[in-house]
Amino acid sequence: MRIPLKKINRALKKRFGGRVQAVVERGVLVLRGSAEDWDGVVAAGRLAASPKSRWYTVNEVTWPGAAQRQPKPVPQTDESLAGRAPDVLLIGAGVTGAAIARELMRRNVDLLWVEKEHDVALHASSRNDGMVHPGVDLHKGTAKYHYNRLGNRMYGGVCAALGVPFRRTGQYLCFKGRAMRPLLYFTLPYWKWLGLSGVRVLGDKALHAAEPGVDEALHCGLLFPQAGIVCPYGLTIAMAENAVQNGAHLSLDTCVTGMDVENGRILAVHTNRGTVRPRIVINAAGVFCEDIAQMAQDHFFSIHPRKGTNAILDKKAKRMVRTIYSGMGTTATKTVHSKGGGIVSTVDGNVLVGPDAVETPEKEDFSTSVQSVRATFEKQRHAAPALRESDIITYF
Repeated sequence: MRIPLKKINRALKKRFGGRVQAVVERGVLVLRGSAEDWDGVVAAGRLAASPKSRWYTVNEVTWPGAAQRQPKPVPQTDESLAGRAPDVLLIGAGVTGAAIARELMRRNVDLLWVEKEHDVALHASSRNDGMVHPGVDLHKGTAKYHYNRLGNRMYGGVCAALGVPFRRTGQYLCFKGRAMRPLLYFTLPYWKWLGLSGVRVLGDKALHAAEPGVDEALHCGLLFPQAGIVCPYGLTIAMAENAVQNGAHLSLDTCVTGMDVENGRILAVHTNRGTVRPRIVINAAGVFCEDIAQMAQDHFFSIHPRKGTNAILDKKAKRMVRTIYSGMGTTATKTVHSKGGGIVSTVDGNVLVGPDAVETPEKEDFSTSVQSVRATFEKQRHAAPALRESDIITYF
């Protein structure tokens, strides 16, 4: 697809006064220059690309705070992996890496699997709400839509095979005003076209019978039965254990530090535990996947991390939610730059509330704040007025 370079540069000049420019290199849109702060870097990316863009974008815009960021120290070095030449080197032991490892071990592959942390699932794969999404907000023709649908259908079978708790709870989107109910029926053909079968419209009585904790001001809703809940780190651990039991060599505290590339082929991968020479390299490094891609001379995208705060409530708060729900038309859902979020019944019998969405330049920024917790509760209280911060037992 043709990249509208002149249009993008006009927008960048208007915002940054010529300090940021866009060029096209090898079919990829590349942003270079300097911004006043991290928010400016993110703003440049948004001016150059959107979820509907059909081109790849690399954001190399700098900002003053970038020089102060210190990389995480490389774990202790040794030569325990030196000389290994596996069929596959898999980088990253989150839920995606664990799923790949499990599938590869069905095929008698010599797999070396490396993870820079001291255990699996220590980043996003343990720091989420455990919701299995039905794909309500996705668009046909996108890769996310395609894989979300396939993955959603697979959860029941995968979790049963691994002995991981999973519940197909369904998700409720709730609306104010009884007049909304007849309008919701007009949306049913759209959900069917989107591939979401069994979507139902619920009136006042049916909605509050299903979820007694929903605000009385919410008079109707849509039920998406494909939604579910799972323990995210439990699933990752189970898949990782299954892969290792079937022969995968998992090397923890192992950091990829560089690669030797020639004519588009990776010849060697350097780690803090020695140099390996795999036939194939699979990049499942999460938010660090762009760094790995850059080592492989395949840097065609950038990641701008966002973090969101979730709160876990005491089990006595279970009265507020049986499934997953949120109020439509509130601050929980109408903000464009938001994680949306909702109120979730976890597989452990607790209630989870969140998340919000905060831009961060740090890919390992797991900090929380009182402001984020309170903002999360405020936006979800539109759907569940009984929410109390005093019920929180932890947040992350």
